[in-house]
Amino acid sequence: MLESLIQEIGKRLEEGLCVELSDGRVLGSGNCKVKIKDKNVILNILKDPEMGFGEAYMKGAIEIDGDIERFLIACLNYLEENEQEKNFRNSFFRNILKYTGLLKFTEEKEVRSHYDLGNDFYKLWLDDSMTYSCAFFTDAHQSLEMAQKEKGRLYMKNCNLPMGINCWI
Repeated sequence: MLESLIQEIGKRLEEGLCVELSDGRVLGSGNCKVKIKDKNVILNILKDPEMGFGEAYMKGAIEIDGDIERFLIACLNYLEENEQEKNFRNSFFRNILKYTGLLKFTEEKEVRSHYDLGNDFYKLWLDDSMTYSCAFFTDAHQSLEMAQKEKGRLYMKNCNLPMGINCWI
């Protein structure tokens, strides 16, 4: 099953797809290479597909030698072409793509679990403006609060808005 899935996704990549498993087996062929370095990665993805791939990638347990965006888009194309199938392969990659933000859908319970944490939680790591977004640091010693203000200033300038308008950025 895994080998046929890799072949199907590889067909959607101009450079092909090669996956090296943690036991040294190599499946598929091509210049887009995915290396699974930890034998627990697949199990972790099975346990929690939404976090498994991203966590493994962040920890270095999955390496992608090639264009990760093209790889994930190939997975998305595979899903779209096989939309009627409701089997494990599709849900596995759908969850990976959802986690990475390439699928633009979110389940209500996921939204609630993220945003219904309450202000006490966010006060632990956000500045006084409680702005939950990026900031623009002009130097390494700038405070988060000042970087948030700088981001707002840049938005106002780039949108040609007069300074002092109250808006949520």
